[in-house]
Amino acid sequence: MPKPYSDPVRKAWPIFLLFVLSGLGFMTPFVLQAIRDVRIAKIYRLTECRIVGERLVTSTSSSVLGGRWVESRYSHTEFTWSYKVDGGDYTAEGYDNHEGVMADPQEMGNIAPGIKHECWYDPAAPEKSVLVRHFRAKFYFGALIPGLFILLGGSFLRGALRRAPQEVETGAVQGERLRFRLAPVLSAKGLWGCLTVLIAAMAAFIVLGLPSIGGDLTLYLICIGIEGFLIYHLVRAIPAARIASPIVEIDDEPLRPGMHTRLFIRHPGPAPLASLQANIVCEKVGQGGTRSAYNHMVFKRENLNIAGAEEFEATFSIPAKASPSAKTVQTATAWYVRVSRKLGADKSHETDYTFRVAGDSEKDRLEPEAPEGG
Repeated sequence: MPKPYSDPVRKAWPIFLLFVLSGLGFMTPFVLQAIRDVRIAKIYRLTECRIVGERLVTSTSSSVLGGRWVESRYSHTEFTWSYKVDGGDYTAEGYDNHEGVMADPQEMGNIAPGIKHECWYDPAAPEKSVLVRHFRAKFYFGALIPGLFILLGGSFLRGALRRAPQEVETGAVQGERLRFRLAPVLSAKGLWGCLTVLIAAMAAFIVLGLPSIGGDLTLYLICIGIEGFLIYHLVRAIPAARIASPIVEIDDEPLRPGMHTRLFIRHPGPAPLASLQANIVCEKVGQGGTRSAYNHMVFKRENLNIAGAEEFEATFSIPAKASPSAKTVQTATAWYVRVSRKLGADKSHETDYTFRVAGDSEKDRLEPEAPEGG
């Protein structure tokens, strides 16, 4: 029995989940600050206070630039003030919504120890107050980086788990040799491009985002570890991305249970391959995850050294009791021509080309759709 194959993208759901969790973790400071900004703007009440002191606070952060650790220092002014609320005496430190970290010395005006000044306090916790209410939109620009992690990671995770499948789409167009040319689900170049975007986003966060939020050495090491993990998989994907993707065509689409059809594969060169294999695969997705319901090898060629291009033809059939292609909210059944290319002892890539299998009932016995451009 042939060994089951699975697209690496579907196996990579833990990586996509890691991106989502990392994005959520990095997004937490922005969410907490947003809640604080809303409370200060809508709930805090005005009262009078007296400035009793000020101090210059200096923070230090380290980052790797040009292959060496670079230390940066940031300074901001914090005030101490006292006030009375509901018969209680309170003392607070800071300046505005961001404790003065993002404030310029010029905007603090004539605030100095000994003067009276207005302040805003939290009625639910009178010990919390600010001298100035400031909403600083530029602070939230940093949320774009973790937002990108959540958006891309969530999109890929949803696609990998297929928990909310939609209408079946094959992307079939008019073929050159046979009637229908199939489109790949995700090519090697597509996977390489996704990893490149994620690596660039993480690098931007390490260089620009971490110094602005005062990231410590532990956070730097975690981010650098994630970056190294991504770079490792990118390097592994480069050999497959440098080789052109196969062209896959079939003679009928959609197919029906028990039906025979022809398969044509053209692999452009140059491409030194340890092996090239084509399988017909049916995968079913349900509450328990993804399982292979059918996996049949159509052909396998070994030790190929393709110069210009090489063509392969074969015939395959769909089992008489095959489940039709279908996607609902909870389940999905999909059929693929899975082309597996082995580049070396530990380097391989699998690409799925989707086709449809129609139901066996009379209402599902539709005529094949005309290919686009036909």
